[in-house]
Amino acid sequence: RDAQESRGLGDVYKRQGYILEKLVKLKKEISVIITRFGNNSYEIYEPIENTHEDQILKYSKIPAEINKKLFDESKDWSIRIAEELKYIGTLCVEFFVDRNENLYVNEIAPRTHNSGHYSIEGCSISQFEHQVKIVSNQKPENSTLKSPSVMINLLGDLWDKSSPNFDDTNKGVFIHLYYKTTPKKGRKMGHITVVDKNLQSANNIAEEEFKKLS
Repeated sequence: RDAQESRGLGDVYKRQGYILEKLVKLKKEISVIITRFGNNSYEIYEPIENTHEDQILKYSKIPAEINKKLFDESKDWSIRIAEELKYIGTLCVEFFVDRNENLYVNEIAPRTHNSGHYSIEGCSISQFEHQVKIVSNQKPENSTLKSPSVMINLLGDLWDKSSPNFDDTNKGVFIHLYYKTTPKKGRKMGHITVVDKNLQSANNIAEEEFKKLS
């Protein structure tokens, strides 16, 4: 029976063919948030560097630690993708960077994106404000990065034993809870954004704040 099942599965593959993918030795992931307006103008954020754990976004930081070639290329490709799709609205393009500093498009998310949540405090205009401007036919406004930022997702795992205690009195630390009724493992329940004078200090503060909760 096992042999028959194996042959049957092989026949399915034979009929449908195979997909061969090149092995890419990944170094990091970055993402670019872009909003394209109806008059073919756009607002675009600089690349964000993302770190995942168990296939879930753990934290994002900006500015991304990449060279100028990747910086320019990722923004240019995001503009080309939005224009080719004739997309109107906010869009996220996720990229892989390999160990040889080559760029690969990984995924396109046609919406405001988790990796861009930092923009609420970190930028002069957030990704959500750009989306509102689109749907309400407002004119685009340029958004700038106000300070280096780190965003950490708060997953349902933190609620396993009891509800975590959040301290929002620290300057430069912003807590956003989504008020979902049921915490679940891997479910995004909120996020913390830290803005500071430089990326390293923002990252250190973010890690300290997260340790208090876990």
